[in-house]
Amino acid sequence: MPLVPGSLPEESREPLADYLAAGRVLVVAAGHAPDPLAEGPYEYVRPGRATDGTWTWDLAWEQWVRRRGCAPPEEFVRHVEARGFVPPPGTNG
Repeated sequence: MPLVPGSLPEESREPLADYLAAGRVLVVAAGHAPDPLAEGPYEYVRPGRATDGTWTWDLAWEQWVRRRGCAPPEEFVRHVEARGFVPPPGTNG
């Protein structure tokens, strides 16, 4: 996925980031990893993966969407929009 800050419309950021945050965590590593999009030396992301039962994603997607406006793959965005930005039952974090 190309990480392009500002590529996601402002009005989509919060609902999409909330959906990502509600995913069921599959695996998470202890600690943090350097954020490849960091504007400073002390910005980190949580390494791990989450799911909504259909898609899996890096935990960092939430941060990249919410803070930087990076658009996830278009197919994933369509999937979330089709669900009305409501995660399936049992996936909430």
